[in-house]
Amino acid sequence: MHRVPCTTWWASKPTCVGLAKNRVFRMIPGLKNAEFVRYGVMHRNTYINSPRLLLNTLQLKTDLGIMFAGQITGVEGYIESTASRLVAGIGLWQR
Repeated sequence: MHRVPCTTWWASKPTCVGLAKNRVFRMIPGLKNAEFVRYGVMHRNTYINSPRLLLNTLQLKTDLGIMFAGQITGVEGYIESTASRLVAGIGLWQR
């Protein structure tokens, strides 16, 4: 028997718990007899290359009318995301 730490985006969903996760993972070829040690979480954010694409005002270098804020800029966490939105908002207000 193989010990498999299951780390998937789907496994982290609160609506899919215990036995349901186990049953679905066992449908995957090769995992029918696996022992699941723990269910983990995988989190993936999509983001742009901010240092290359944005000015420090969060404006797009190639089109100053476009601004980015939040996790898309590469920041992580609620506070950092909110702070980047504040920077963008202040920048808009100053224009």
